[in-house]
Amino acid sequence: MASAVMLGGCLFFGLVAAHVVLTQNQFQLQRAQRQAAQEQARYERLRAQVAELESPARVVAAAQERLGMVSPASVKYLTPALPPPAKPAPKTGATAQPDTRTTGQRAQGNAQAQGDDGQAMTDWSVVKRHLSSRP
Repeated sequence: MASAVMLGGCLFFGLVAAHVVLTQNQFQLQRAQRQAAQEQARYERLRAQVAELESPARVVAAAQERLGMVSPASVKYLTPALPPPAKPAPKTGATAQPDTRTTGQRAQGNAQAQGDDGQAMTDWSVVKRHLSSRP
């Protein structure tokens, strides 16, 4: 009988200890959920603030106030001129190779593109420098 009471006491103590651990874990879980909700609200506030700062109206207002910029009286859109249509390939029976020359090279009539010094321009940095100096 004494061993049964002792066994019952141990079981009761074990149940109480398990209940205490579960209660502590529940408090920790509630604290973590509360913190996650606060951080989610902070995240949403920051996203709204970023959206407000990125708005075109705010950017224009800041440019006008801080930098003294003004809106243009009118806006003109430029469209590039289309190259002339390609001439049909001669019908000699051989397959024609596609023309890979630039528009400027075609305009020179199969002549190699040359710089101011008469040297052939093969490096893009050299070509770009010459292109930027022309209107």
